[in-house]
Amino acid sequence: PLSDISPLADLTSLESLDFFQQNISDLSPLSNLENLKYLVLSHNSITDLSPISKLISLESLELSDNNFSDL
Repeated sequence: PLSDISPLADLTSLESLDFFQQNISDLSPLSNLENLKYLVLSHNSITDLSPISKLISLESLELSDNNFSDL
């Protein structure tokens, strides 16, 4: 499974990402992906959504089965 998504941080033209059932916990590399429209993060180890809170182009976001402590 993929756990390090930091190489994606500068790919600001990306519109869609699917990280279903990986081992992702840190979303900070996605924080500048302003063109992202579709993001699948289900079945990971995510606890903090704040890095993606400013992605205003998002149209679809899947987050089921993570470890959120506060939304």
